[in-house]
Amino acid sequence: MYNFPQIEDFDSALLDGILTASAILSLVMATALLMKAFSTSYRNYARSCLLSAIAYMVFAVGYLLHVKYHFRIHMPTCYVAVCISYLHIGGALLGLSHISILDPDYFKPWRVVRDVVCVLFSLLCLWLPFILQQGFGVEVADDFNRAAHTWWHALLLVPFFLHCGYLALDIYLIYARVRKLSTLQSLPHIDHFVKWLFANCHFIVFVGISSAVVVLYWGEIPNAMTILMVVAMLGFCMMFKNIISYSYDIDAAYPTIEHVSNTEKNGLAHNKHPRTSSPRRVASPQKIEEKK
Repeated sequence: MYNFPQIEDFDSALLDGILTASAILSLVMATALLMKAFSTSYRNYARSCLLSAIAYMVFAVGYLLHVKYHFRIHMPTCYVAVCISYLHIGGALLGLSHISILDPDYFKPWRVVRDVVCVLFSLLCLWLPFILQQGFGVEVADDFNRAAHTWWHALLLVPFFLHCGYLALDIYLIYARVRKLSTLQSLPHIDHFVKWLFANCHFIVFVGISSAVVVLYWGEIPNAMTILMVVAMLGFCMMFKNIISYSYDIDAAYPTIEHVSNTEKNGLAHNKHPRTSSPRRVASPQKIEEKK
């Protein structure tokens, strides 16, 4: 007689199926973004597509690792570190991909070094306890140790939240600056795609925070992870659709973004060197007479 699987086995199998489907879908979207990156002549849009494609590939690898090794079941304390690792790398890449569209001059060598150092430091904080084997065994003895590990993981997530918060703040400031300049100068072909970029940024922040909280406190519950994966993949599909759709408006929108960027740089230069742009002061005839 056929033995039906238990509820926990069924939920785990369902989660594995969703993870596998999400990995395949992420790889398909990454391939399409790579094709866009190598076919467009706009450097910033190509870089945005390339960063987004790498982010989707990172997520796909993370999903497949969960299906292969089942960290949630066999290594629950390692599970948090694995999830936050690919979540941090992929989320940072998606944030930078959107910044690349809004601000063509954002990428500087010091910013690249800053983000790489922040990600590496966060990964070091997550994985160093496992490498040194200080209080992080593969198996959790009891509920007290499980709670202690949860709070310790929450402490080690501080670099992750700080870096993601800093990137989110950068995105919001750049968005506000572009919207303000475009409104003041009544520039066309900018509001609609800037709005969907802002919606994507909202989703990146929401998924980053919610994923970290769910993984940290409810990561051992398959249904919680299943709901999180469904919501995340719907959002990733929306982001993919928006990035691809931008290619149809890029001929009109890209010069506008360049114009906004140049206007901003000229304004900064004017503020830094006010004397070079201010008119020369000439003494009045009355003051000349007084001096005589």
